[in-house]
Amino acid sequence: ILEIQELNENTGNELFISANSSAEKIKDITVTIEENSELGRLFDIDVIDVDFEKLSRKSFRKCLICEEQAQECGRSRKHSVEDLQKKVEEILSKGAN
Repeated sequence: ILEIQELNENTGNELFISANSSAEKIKDITVTIEENSELGRLFDIDVIDVDFEKLSRKSFRKCLICEEQAQECGRSRKHSVEDLQKKVEEILSKGAN
């Protein structure tokens, strides 16, 4: 890790990490965190390469509630905001224990 910068604004919390590694390797690690850790499922970790290009994941994110493609559930408003908030609170309470 070369540098870390943390921002806590009204729009949300952000953490920027500059690392001396290939962007592809870092993206693989972040996708593993997002997919295999229940708390990691709550994060959206973007990886930007040295040319300021955002790397995309090779697979779609799964919905927190039904495990289908998250983008489709979001577009169709398949789940209510209340159901999503309840699921997030459930994940956070498990992670706090």
